[in-house]
Amino acid sequence: MRVHVGVLMQGQGHLNRAAALVRRLRARGHEVSVLLAGATPPAYAEAAIGPFEHLEIANLVVRSGELDAWASARVFLASMPARFAAVRGLARRLARARVDLVLSDFEPVSALAARVAGVPAAGIAGQYRLTRTDAAGPPAGLTRLGSLAFMESFTPGLARYFAVTFSPARATRPRTLVVDPIVDDAVRDATPSSGGFTLAYLYAYPLEQVLGTLQKAPGSYRVYGLDRDEVHGNVTLARTDRAAFVRDLAACDGVILNGSFQGVCEAAVLQKPILSIPFAGQYEELFNAHLITRSGLGLSAPRLTTEAVTRFVTSPPAPRRAPVGDGAAQVIEALGL
Repeated sequence: MRVHVGVLMQGQGHLNRAAALVRRLRARGHEVSVLLAGATPPAYAEAAIGPFEHLEIANLVVRSGELDAWASARVFLASMPARFAAVRGLARRLARARVDLVLSDFEPVSALAARVAGVPAAGIAGQYRLTRTDAAGPPAGLTRLGSLAFMESFTPGLARYFAVTFSPARATRPRTLVVDPIVDDAVRDATPSSGGFTLAYLYAYPLEQVLGTLQKAPGSYRVYGLDRDEVHGNVTLARTDRAAFVRDLAACDGVILNGSFQGVCEAAVLQKPILSIPFAGQYEELFNAHLITRSGLGLSAPRLTTEAVTRFVTSPPAPRRAPVGDGAAQVIEALGL
């Protein structure tokens, strides 16, 4: 079968989840093309997901751990002509290549191109927990309503929706299946250990803020996301390297990250306690942080502070086991692939 996979490039979680699925599909003999749409992919992208096309296009603007809603709206509106052109071009290519199925990891260009080309499409994302399941997030007034409306319209008109989750949830809308975390086999097969350090993935904070916070906290820290190889006292900065990150994830005593979804799935599968610091103003991240604490997987804090980090590393929660099901296998079975 010919399958096209569209992946949103906002952080690296969508890429790593899609890569786990793409590798399974290719191993089963399917012909898979990939579009990464958004920020520049990391250097390891081709090693993870194979050959891909990249569409450089703006998504969310985050500064110092806070969503800049107005800047995000401006760049999104400014990108609309490029988005529509990309949809038209991709739709023609899907039809010409006789693609049988489009899978969108919350990537709207591929989802819309499938609709234009008349190709069946399915969506795979953690965002569908918010719009298509009974997973209960925190109340957040207009921020919540606006975010849900945006998510609803981002990948419209799909034939199937797969709501990926690290906590229990039930589908509340038709054409929706709740599935377990989709993670690398390298993560799922890793043996957890205790290496005496805390892993941090803090790509949206300035270096000075990260160092000023962690250097005052007890313990040692290995920090990804700032793309540097440097040592600053108890803080080691590590350049982006997927294999090294997975090794450190298996060996760390706990994980500090923003309210990202895929990182939580990977940490939870390895039973690592989590400190979630959601981007201010982004409801999806607030939602993830809320479920982390509610599910017993870790703690949350509104800001990256020495006090929050100290509380986490001195009294880390004992996380509960995440769902052990294989989300990639569940998607493949449901789609008959």
